[in-house]
Amino acid sequence: GSMTLRIIWGLGVQAVIFIFTVIMAMVDTSNIAVPFFWMTMASVVILN
Repeated sequence: GSMTLRIIWGLGVQAVIFIFTVIMAMVDTSNIAVPFFWMTMASVVILN
């Protein structure tokens, strides 16, 4: 039903954001500090 689909989509989005966060933690972002900050803020907003 609808609730199962919502749960699957919610968990999927969380997994994608988690993978994105792990990748960004491993990449050298010292030369893109401002975009990194805003990408981090966007991921926090999406997760909350």
